[in-house]
Amino acid sequence: MAPRWLPLNAPVTLEWDSQATAARPVVEAVRWQAYPVPAGLVTAGVNTLAVTALNDAVGDPEFLMAPRLTRRAGAVSQAFFKTPTPGAANAEGFSAPTPVVTASEPRGYKGAPFSVTLTCPDPAAEIRYTVDGSVPGPASPLYAAPLSVSRTTTLRASVVDPAAIRQNVTTVTWLFLEDILQQGTTPPPGWPANRQVNNHVMEYGVRQAIVTSDGARLRQGMTNAIASLSLVTDLGHLFNAQRGIYVNPGNDGIAWERPVSVELIDPVQGSAGEFQIDAGLRIRGAYSRSSGNPKHAFRLFFRSTYGEGRLRFPLFGDEGAAAFDKVDLRTSQNYSWAFENSPNETFVRETFSRDSQRDMGMPYTRSRYYHLYLNGQYWGLYQTQERGTPTLRRAIWAATARTGIASRPASPATRRPPATGPSTPSMPCTTWPSPRGSPARTGTITGVPGA
Repeated sequence: MAPRWLPLNAPVTLEWDSQATAARPVVEAVRWQAYPVPAGLVTAGVNTLAVTALNDAVGDPEFLMAPRLTRRAGAVSQAFFKTPTPGAANAEGFSAPTPVVTASEPRGYKGAPFSVTLTCPDPAAEIRYTVDGSVPGPASPLYAAPLSVSRTTTLRASVVDPAAIRQNVTTVTWLFLEDILQQGTTPPPGWPANRQVNNHVMEYGVRQAIVTSDGARLRQGMTNAIASLSLVTDLGHLFNAQRGIYVNPGNDGIAWERPVSVELIDPVQGSAGEFQIDAGLRIRGAYSRSSGNPKHAFRLFFRSTYGEGRLRFPLFGDEGAAAFDKVDLRTSQNYSWAFENSPNETFVRETFSRDSQRDMGMPYTRSRYYHLYLNGQYWGLYQTQERGTPTLRRAIWAATARTGIASRPASPATRRPPATGPSTPSMPCTTWPSPRGSPARTGTITGVPGA
């Protein structure tokens, strides 16, 4: 039986033909009488309110009942919810995202020490920071004064608030070239030694024989024609024996995806050609997944879970798309120097072959070379690789059907300038058949600079 509360002129036992125990004057009958509904009687979902009214005499012709249910106004506060619950009670509510921290010094290559100031829109907020790749937490150092930076540093800073729907983390990488060229073979603090974790081979540092023998070209090549990518994440995401993706390279799928900050640093174009985005990181490849290989390839996933749902940046200039759900960071794999020390290295010729398809007006997948850094450690040359998926093929052939041209080469203004060094002469090329009956064209194929 439904609970009863605050009966007015009702008998103790209510029957179908019960009468009110007393009459109410007309002046009271036309005045609103408020009865608060106990909160304990209201449950999540649908509630039914039953009202029983009694007359004081069976033959009395006067009777008035006009119930009205209203919500009592209480304190109203704004809340954010991680999971939508349409038609059901709200889940746990969170406060607004934390304010974004700004660093006074922009990311990039630096030639001299500097001081960096951290600020955020809320002057009363506490800013905490780390330099080991981890996301700042309540125990992280508290920012109190400008920080001095004199060597390669990956700074992560945020306002820590467990009650916030999202903790915005600012990540900035500063690269000091001379410091990078002197990175030694000893594992940096917190990094595993060779075969220490899951018997995985680890190799650190830049080969000093190259620095000594060809230092001028090496320095020029690292800071002009080839841009850099900096991946910053908690070292446990990479090297923890049970959950680290780098030392468990054979695993795949979203269960083996870890959060990472991605920064593009371009010494040539500067901030106009740079970005930072939070993403998901996985190991990619097949043969290269061996634990005996110190250099794995990666795949980046851009999801709303991490912040922006897509990477909106023209990675391939005007050649390809300007928005991406995922991007491959491919390294030298079969016949690689890092894994096999092979003289049959294919890292240059593969991109040259794809670019040759482009220059001959044929469908191709796009790629660009990058220097890669993991938490500030130089990890060698990588390349972005457009995935040759059915979606890509449909897009290419749809464009071909409209224009008669399978793909258009990038204009000289948007191609990255070649590295300074011995030049590769252009090779004359005769006319070739154009796709889908478009007019024949002529052009030249130029060599791709060595990496």
